[in-house]
Amino acid sequence: MIRYTLLVAMTFSLVMVSGCGGKLTEEEAKDTVAEVIQCMADGDLSKAEAGLKKLEKSKDSLPEDMQKTIGDMRKKFDVAEKAAKAAEDIKLPGS
Repeated sequence: MIRYTLLVAMTFSLVMVSGCGGKLTEEEAKDTVAEVIQCMADGDLSKAEAGLKKLEKSKDSLPEDMQKTIGDMRKKFDVAEKAAKAAEDIKLPGS
């Protein structure tokens, strides 16, 4: 329950910081890219996905190189998410 509450609070904070769903500036997008990368490295996929969705909303208004970075991040996130789900399905002997 605490984890869910924290997730809701973090998601709400992300929405408020981004101007209630407005487009990100290039500098905000760079910061969000760094946050998403760190969340993925930490294994916090729910927070990474929230940041990634925020980036994807602003993708069309960002420079082409950043659009490519966001697309690449989505692919990496999808792979990480599938791997995490597969790991949950693994049954260890004796469990």
